[in-house]
Amino acid sequence: MLAVVAVVVVLVVVAFIVFGQTGAASKKSASTSSPSSSVSSSASQSSTSSAPPTTNPDSLPALDCAGPSYVVTDGGVSETALLSDPAGIAATYPGGVLSQIQAGCLANSTSGASVVIAFGPYPDGNAACAARQTLPGTSLKTLKGSATDGLSNLLCVCSYPAASLPKLSADASIGATSGWQVYDLAQFLADKGYLAKDEANRSEMAASVVAAVKEFQAAQGVTADGIVGPETWAKVTAAAGCG
Repeated sequence: MLAVVAVVVVLVVVAFIVFGQTGAASKKSASTSSPSSSVSSSASQSSTSSAPPTTNPDSLPALDCAGPSYVVTDGGVSETALLSDPAGIAATYPGGVLSQIQAGCLANSTSGASVVIAFGPYPDGNAACAARQTLPGTSLKTLKGSATDGLSNLLCVCSYPAASLPKLSADASIGATSGWQVYDLAQFLADKGYLAKDEANRSEMAASVVAAVKEFQAAQGVTADGIVGPETWAKVTAAAGCG
């Protein structure tokens, strides 16, 4: 009888030890995996909260392309940057308004709606061009609205006598190699088909611009040397319809 009791006691003790260790291991496992779940949850929340806010383009004011209106826009900032950081854009471009150029609004363009930072409107082209010289930005473009043509490039070189415009050249010893006048020239050459559209936003006398100038000069009966002086400027302003 005593032997039976002893066997039962041993079995109970063994079972207690085995189940006790299993429970402890289970608790330890749960304790170990819990921080991982917590970190994963925190990372997920952090990722969600750090996503930048995005402005809906359709909520922006539309530029008046039916005119008559004159505005200055900066084409040097991507649409993604404009929409994802409106506060930063406002600080960089004081007085500028985040706006939308609606599809079909740009003359000679089949592109869809686009987002720009715009200044104005101004009462006339001269006022827009004068403002352009003082506004922040590296790729400022002056646009004019028209009921028949929509928004089209307004060349600020038209606001000045050809003789007062600087001589432009790829050689700095001959003339200016960069500036808003070069940008206007590139826009003009692209509009007239002498320069590729993706080269139109240049503000320096790059090889592509010089080549386009030579082609234009040859077509106009001017010495095709790639240097833009009073004679070439006169041809540019005449061909641009400056009046």
